[in-house]
Amino acid sequence: MTHPMMQKLIDEMHNHVGKDLAIRGECLAKALDLPMRELRHLTGEAIKSGMALCSHPAYGYWIALNIEELEFACQFHRSRALHELQKEAQLRRMNLADLLGQMKLNT
Repeated sequence: MTHPMMQKLIDEMHNHVGKDLAIRGECLAKALDLPMRELRHLTGEAIKSGMALCSHPAYGYWIALNIEELEFACQFHRSRALHELQKEAQLRRMNLADLLGQMKLNT
């Protein structure tokens, strides 16, 4: 099911193609009249549906202009995910390699 605000997001993001034209999350949420939590859900849905919607805390949200911008955003998300996995490993009192091996066996 398509989120009712998806078209508004798509229309707004046409003004933000390329990292240099990124829009801060707070500004995007205000433009769409959404709380930040709902904006994050909506942007996640947009990515799932195939939109090359990038984000980074230093820039905001933008549509990837080229493969380099897409890779930049992907590297940020990978780094953040690994950081979260490292915290899990520390909570479980194991090293990250063991945790990743365990995750692989459990899938």
